[in-house]
Amino acid sequence: MQYDAIDVFLSWRFYGSESLQQGIVPIWNPYQSGGYPFFADLQYAIWNPELFIVSLFTRYNATTIQILYIFYIVIGGLGFRYLLKQFKLEDKITFYGGILFMLSGVLIGHGQSMVSILGIIWLPWAIGSYLEVLDNNFSFKTGVKFVLFSFLMLSGGYQAMSIMLFYLLLTLAIYHFISLVKSRNKKA
Repeated sequence: MQYDAIDVFLSWRFYGSESLQQGIVPIWNPYQSGGYPFFADLQYAIWNPELFIVSLFTRYNATTIQILYIFYIVIGGLGFRYLLKQFKLEDKITFYGGILFMLSGVLIGHGQSMVSILGIIWLPWAIGSYLEVLDNNFSFKTGVKFVLFSFLMLSGGYQAMSIMLFYLLLTLAIYHFISLVKSRNKKA
């Protein structure tokens, strides 16, 4: 871990976690920049479930951030494998695709920006679950999965990636609708 992950992200998580452990909702941070609305800081992502889970068991420190970084890289690899499975590819290809995603420069090279990494690792999960929703005609199970991964993307990831995700999902929905109209499948 380097630069902003230690200098900025760790201090945000530490303050948020310490506040929650003391029974305080971290709405205002008096220790940084002369005080600012911590709850409104989109980079901090107070609703990310990771903060609550880590706060239950331990404190944030450099080791915790490093473990989370490795954990998130593995989650990203599994997510990319899940996305590739939506295209009906062989298991061997999806496995190696997940490994390549985990070792890609975008994840390894952005060790300083945990917020960007969070956005990147939830991106294939959100896209894959959306494709699954479209394939299963909006079934409840796939819909819940899509909502969960979209929430994790919105609550923890970099906001620009969430905006790009919205446009991609809109494009996929329009394409799916046009292909349904062309196939004259009224039931779907």
